[in-house]
Amino acid sequence: MAGDVEVRTQVLQARLGQLVTLFDDTDRLKGQIARLREGQSGAWPEIPSVQAFSAKYESALQDAENRLTAIRETIDACRQALADSALSLEQQDAAVEEQMRVLAARLEGTPADPTTAGPGRLARTRF
Repeated sequence: MAGDVEVRTQVLQARLGQLVTLFDDTDRLKGQIARLREGQSGAWPEIPSVQAFSAKYESALQDAENRLTAIRETIDACRQALADSALSLEQQDAAVEEQMRVLAARLEGTPADPTTAGPGRLARTRF
């Protein structure tokens, strides 16, 4: 059981590392697109075919930026899913730990919680 949890934790850490790398890549690419867009203002002569190309080029840069924004949103959704998975694993660990504590207490012959003797059981009395 502990090995299984460790593997899951390692997988979560590896996936988180991949998400950080992807996020860094999108940052780098967005910076490159921003620099390309900045370089376009006033760079094209007033020739109709060149202006048509310029408009298509600007549109392609905008499309690339929009795709990167969508990728960043997906990365954030994956980050949230990983956080939820980590929380779920922690909750499972806590639940298993509580079950082990209850089992150990029963094996020792004492109730896990001294105020209750467990569902459907009578508390031990001197009578």
